[in-house]
Amino acid sequence: MKQYLNILLVLIIGLALFNCSSDDDGYGNITNPPADAPEIDVRINEILLANAGDKIELKNFGDAEVDVTAFKLCSRFVYPTLGDMTVETGSLTIPAKGILVVSGFDLDAASADLGLYRPIDGDLEFSEPAFMLDFVQWGESGIGRESVAVEKGIWTAGDFVPAIADNHSMEYDGDGNASSDWVDQADSSLGSENKAAGN
Repeated sequence: MKQYLNILLVLIIGLALFNCSSDDDGYGNITNPPADAPEIDVRINEILLANAGDKIELKNFGDAEVDVTAFKLCSRFVYPTLGDMTVETGSLTIPAKGILVVSGFDLDAASADLGLYRPIDGDLEFSEPAFMLDFVQWGESGIGRESVAVEKGIWTAGDFVPAIADNHSMEYDGDGNASSDWVDQADSSLGSENKAAGN
């Protein structure tokens, strides 16, 4: 009987050690993604807040195509997958310098945040900066995943784009990570280069 208890004790200790070593993120240290994690420069480029349905434009600022099918958006802790949304313009494999417009995710026009996340090696953790690619918030500060964007260094705490008029769009000017890099446009340029200077 004592021999069985010893074996059981060894199994329990071994299982506990295994769980402790694998309970972080799926690839070791979630805040330090693997060195071979690809550099991706896909950004939120325009947001149309419209009564007929909101639309979100992404632009691939990089030099290689990017498949964003498994990427997720985040607004007020709701997380739609791009592959489950309606493609309005472009393709879920965005070519270099290309544009994708999706719909099917309603945003709060008065105030909200919008983050863009990509999985790494099949894992995706919304509270970890390594997975966040871009972020913007409007109407007020301190919304949703602002703290993650601040930790990543792509947003300033307390900063926000002023709320825009109904059926207007917010366009990114193509350079920077501040609310001042977003322009209120009465006429959307979804699916083509933004009217905002520098994009």
